[in-house]
Amino acid sequence: MRSVLGLFISGVIAGQIKYNTTIVESSSGNTAIAEAFIVNKLLKRYNIKFKAIIDSRIVNSDEKCKGKRIMRLADDVEIIPISKEDPSAVNDRLKRVNELKKLNNYYVPDQYDNPYAIFGTYFYLAREIDEQLRRMGISWINLDYIVNSISTGAHSIGIGLFAKQKNTNVRIIGVEQLGSGILCDPFCLDSDGRIPIPYLVGGAGHRFPTYNVVRSLKLKDFWFKCAKVSDRISFQKCFEYKEKYNLCIGPSTGMLIAVVEAIAESEKNKNFLVISPDSFEDYPSLNTWYKIKALEEKVISERLNGFDYRKHLAQNVYFMDVYNYAEGIRKYRTYMRGILK
Repeated sequence: MRSVLGLFISGVIAGQIKYNTTIVESSSGNTAIAEAFIVNKLLKRYNIKFKAIIDSRIVNSDEKCKGKRIMRLADDVEIIPISKEDPSAVNDRLKRVNELKKLNNYYVPDQYDNPYAIFGTYFYLAREIDEQLRRMGISWINLDYIVNSISTGAHSIGIGLFAKQKNTNVRIIGVEQLGSGILCDPFCLDSDGRIPIPYLVGGAGHRFPTYNVVRSLKLKDFWFKCAKVSDRISFQKCFEYKEKYNLCIGPSTGMLIAVVEAIAESEKNKNFLVISPDSFEDYPSLNTWYKIKALEEKVISERLNGFDYRKHLAQNVYFMDVYNYAEGIRKYRTYMRGILK
């Protein structure tokens, strides 16, 4: 929601959000919900509409509650089918957005590349977190790690910049699912180095690095590490927390918890701030087709087209230096910008 305020502010400043404008965004759920909500609450009086470009996964699977919310709130919804090569259909979604962008009275906030998304997180969400910490009697100085999904970069970078101002020694760890191509690292490709590894965790993860992530690479010592987490351990944490604490978390939060536990095994008495993307509502399908056995034996075999995924599961969490992939990220980002035009 807060990053979206930054995106909309940039549109107003640039004169691109005005009377009769249609705002269009590619989203896997949360951003579209926030944008549709703000348009309904604040911008309807100016005849401003919102059109969401979403993938079929959030309509037909565990994310279907998000899909229903988007369809209820948005003025128009276009559903793009997913594929094995692109389980979130992000490339096809962005191509469609770029087509609409060329039409009159269409504005694309662009959560992937617009730096105002970072601005919104820094000035709104990070300050809310700061207020919550102060109420709990917790100082930024006492934090050793901040663990957050990288995704588009808006939340992880905006919160990280705010935290670094308060405590230059705090370590920022960006988390992505095994198969996400944000870092252009070896763990986003299969054994032949060609077909991207499909993943099931929604929300975070992209097939290419966003420009906001590219910008963050210019910040020396901003990132401490990136962690890649397998689907299996992400969903396993969901079941564990439901059973032990009766706490409903989604796999995006599950992968963050897996990273914290992996660090805590070797580093004792450390303080972590985990930025959870969850509303802590129940996930109905966690009790059905996301069973661990089905995840390993049925879903993986169907989605991976014969690729031996199990060899990547010997270790559930992989830690990597973000800056080692800086040049590859920049080159691939330039390539993707070219084909998506």
